Amino acid sequence: MALPPERTGTVRPERPTLTDVARLAGVSRQTVSRVARGSSLVNAETARRVRGVIDTLGYQPNVLARALSAGSSQHIGVVTHATFGEGPGAILDGLESAAAEFGYRAIVAHVATLGREELQGAVDALVRTGCDGIVVMAPWVSAADSLDFVSSPVPLITTSEVPGYEGPAVYLDSVAAAEQATNHLLDLGHRTVHHIAGADGWNAARLRSEGWRRALERAQRPVPSALTGDWSSASGARLGAELARDPDVTAIFAANDMMALGVLHAMWRAGRMVPAEVSVVGFDGSPSGEHFCPPLTTMRGDAHEHGRQAVQLILAHLGQQEVQTRRLIEARLVERESTAAPPSRRRSPGGGRATR
Repeated sequence: MALPPERTGTVRPERPTLTDVARLAGVSRQTVSRVARGSSLVNAETARRVRGVIDTLGYQPNVLARALSAGSSQHIGVVTHATFGEGPGAILDGLESAAAEFGYRAIVAHVATLGREELQGAVDALVRTGCDGIVVMAPWVSAADSLDFVSSPVPLITTSEVPGYEGPAVYLDSVAAAEQATNHLLDLGHRTVHHIAGADGWNAARLRSEGWRRALERAQRPVPSALTGDWSSASGARLGAELARDPDVTAIFAANDMMALGVLHAMWRAGRMVPAEVSVVGFDGSPSGEHFCPPLTTMRGDAHEHGRQAVQLILAHLGQQEVQTRRLIEARLVERESTAAPPSRRRSPGGGRATR
């Protein structure tokens, strides 16, 4: 389920992390990890400084990770495709950062496809390096067959929602998030919402389209034909230009922020004002979205928490703990300046348009 909207600038308290300690102490995350484990490899002065920051922040190292590390390589393998776009790249960054906070190092194996043989080869290679567990980023619809086929002597999980795969997984609730994005536009008064979907064959594209369609059907609104992009701003601009020619289009939900950027550009070129005439919502919570013109309303998943949950699930399996094997990462609506009520809702009392 998606969470309530988060306004830009909202600060939510979070427990201090290894990264916070490293930044304030002026040392690497590995040094903080060594101090937390009582290693003698850190000089006394640096260790005192790090312990002081740990005490000040109230940082608590993960006990399970520390206990497991004595008999492990402290490596977690990650199998990923070429990280196209900010969404997958942010999740990979979150994985690497979270692994470091638990005293582990992420070893990444890149694959061109997630076919059975290629996935098995990547898993075998990571196992040979001594990885304690493996995370598979599996964005394609075809991944379910490969994940069911692959054999691994160490815990294996995926960070993607893969329909048809019942194994351990930590993933963003894309359907609920897309529903919330669409409902946000409907709640503003738009009659319907047009959709620019992600590339064919991607789970995220299919699931976000499902959430968009579900929201419109539940609201008993017209369901326009979705247009299919390829996650790039260029495809967003091309399809946005097509939508800009239709004066009845007042609301657009793009399956990622880069395509939404292309839509904003297309509207500008067509002379259609955002959000005065057309509202646009993206997906991924890209940091650059705050600097689009206008700043982009978007659905934001917590990539760092996504990575943290994946690492925690690996560690729980290593510790033979009884845990929930499927975990959802919830998204938040970040409202900025690219959405507003449609023109028909902003008429002056005398019948003319309100001043823009």
